[in-house]
Parts: sequence; structure tokens; C-alpha cells
Amino acid sequence: VIMIYLRVLRRFRDSGGAQQAEGGLAAAALEGLGRFGHLVNADAVSDVLGMLRGILAEETARQADIDVHPDTDPSAAKDAAAPPAPHRGLDTEGLLNCVLTSFRILTGPGGEALPIDTQEYTVPLYALLLRIGSWDASPRHVALLLSCLRAAFHGRRGGPTAPRAAAFA
Repeated sequence: VIMIYLRVLRRFRDSGGAQQAEGGLAAAALEGLGRFGHLVNADAVSDVLGMLRGILAEETARQADIDVHPDTDPSAAKDAAAPPAPHRGLDTEGLLNCVLTSFRILTGPGGEALPIDTQEYTVPLYALLLRIGSWDASPRHVALLLSCLRAAFHGRRGGPTAPRAAAFA
């Protein structure tokens, strides 16, 4: 099952999220991989995390471009308080699932041993926090956001640390 999720995500990454249907399929694969992420083989953890990091970077840049230049997207909302218009690629829920999947993989047996900077996953999480706080988010978005924050603060080695709390504040 994990291999199927990874194939879907590789295809999404390789196509650049060109089709809206691929974004929905990738979001579902991220949700499923998030459930089983702690079971990823230790040998494949760095490859999977690299793929997730790439997806996050690309989608975050795409979302930021839509927010900064709304006139380049003809379907963009003109009201600043409204959520951004749907775009090709991952939506907010898909991005939250990508962050949560990354943190869950890092807590698994293969992720504990790797010297990975979690900042690559917390920075997009903080950007999503601002995005979700700027309009009325669905209860599902809020629940996913809280799960991501819990995973980010508790980290890979136990409870919350002072540097993580200070970075959040």
C-alpha cells in the first residue's frame, strides 16, 4: 500500500501538479501515507522525505505566488478575507497532510536516526497557520493543523522543547 502512495506522489511531483485530478489523488495519497508513515522502511525514509520536501517547497511557492499576485490568476478572489481560489496542485488540506506525513515519518524507526532539520517542514506549517487564521477554516483544516502543531512541538525525541516554543512565538 505504501508503494502505491509513493508512486502517486512521484507522478504528482514529476508532473508538477499539472492536473487538478492529480492534486486530489496526491492529497488522498498523502493522507494515507500519513496513517502508515511510521512504517516506511528505514532505507527509504530519506528518499520519501526528500520527495515530500520538494512537494512542499513547490506548492508553498505556488500558493505564495497566488497570494502575492492575485491578478495573474483570473479566478482569484478579490476579497482579501476570502480563501484563495482553487489552483492546480494541492489545496490547504493536502499541504497540511504533507506536513503531517513528514512529521509522522520522522517519528518512525527510520526517521529517528536521520539528522534532518525539521525547519524544512515547520516553515511551511507556519505559513499555513497564517493562511488558515486569515479566514474561516473548516473544522477538518483546524484538526489537521492542530495535529501538525502537536507533531512539530513534540518532535522526534519526546516532549516539547524551549527552542521550538520560542520559534513558534
